[in-house]
Amino acid sequence: MLGEPIEYESVDCSVSSGTSVLETKTHNGITCVWSGKWNNHQITFAWEFDWDELKSEGVDEITGYITIYSVNGYYTAKKIDVKIRGKKCRNFFVATIRYASPQTLCVLSHLQ
Repeated sequence: MLGEPIEYESVDCSVSSGTSVLETKTHNGITCVWSGKWNNHQITFAWEFDWDELKSEGVDEITGYITIYSVNGYYTAKKIDVKIRGKKCRNFFVATIRYASPQTLCVLSHLQ
């Protein structure tokens, strides 16, 4: 059975060579830590999902996507498919975007 989609839009975050955790947020029973770092003309992002609360309510799997986009439009938005499941309640997803300099960007997520 499918539940209602969980939609979320992050605050605008600036990424630089010293950046680590960009945002930690709990929304609809899912805690997500979003990290990012700029290095060697690319930005690498990681998301760690903790969904203990939903798992305790009987949710077996969450699927959806994350979209990363530059607030200034410096690169094309990137969509990342997400599937969270299994015995471990912490799941990691990593994405890399090649760009010449640090960025201000935002993340949209749609999970179900």
